[in-house]
Amino acid sequence: MSYEYLKEASIMSPNVQQLVENDEIHFRRKIAELNQWTISIFIDRNGDSNTFAESSHNASPISDGHYNSLKSSIERLNALIGVDLKLVDNQDLADIKYYHHSYDVTSGDASGVNSYSYSYTGSLENPEYADWGYNHISVNDFSEESWAFISSHEIGHALGLEHPFEGEDGDVYGDTYTATSDQTVMAYGYPSNGIYPDFYTSVDISALQQIWGLPGSGRKMTGDAFNNLLTGESGRIGVIF
Repeated sequence: MSYEYLKEASIMSPNVQQLVENDEIHFRRKIAELNQWTISIFIDRNGDSNTFAESSHNASPISDGHYNSLKSSIERLNALIGVDLKLVDNQDLADIKYYHHSYDVTSGDASGVNSYSYSYTGSLENPEYADWGYNHISVNDFSEESWAFISSHEIGHALGLEHPFEGEDGDVYGDTYTATSDQTVMAYGYPSNGIYPDFYTSVDISALQQIWGLPGSGRKMTGDAFNNLLTGESGRIGVIF
């Protein structure tokens, strides 16, 4: 995620569908379903990891303040959606792994990145089985002005949210900087009020509920693609900022 913002406010706001990564929603639900509707999250508090997305990258320790803020944010989000977000101490048991690095692991100028790979059997619209290869988050901007915003943005990606300006799944809102960060944490536009949000906005929560359901619901798989099943195993790799 890069932060060379255009300081322009939007009149309208992106809607829920423009924030949901519809192409990949079903495999994400399938993985959660197979794990009893739980998504486990590991925060590398001590900076022990030396790999990121199957490449060599040494993580940095996470300050107590940032760790406690992350934990509080995840617990707060957990109370708002229909899947159980569970913090775990063993990264081998985690679906999502969160790291701090002292540099951009993509060798660019991004402040944060979500890198992932997954495999599935059946069709992407109705997988019979799915699993993560990895679903990693790296953040390297620790400024008090925007750190919580960047972290929320990347965790949003890891949970299935997309940028509002991405239209590969058939919906798009404006261009790269049309939506502002106070409208959605998934935006690149400079916040119209000059303050980066430190938690998800109302439309972000609605989009996450679209994916995962309301608290206590346990969102089940939908779709009718049984006649379009693939043979063998398929997979994808992605990097989003």
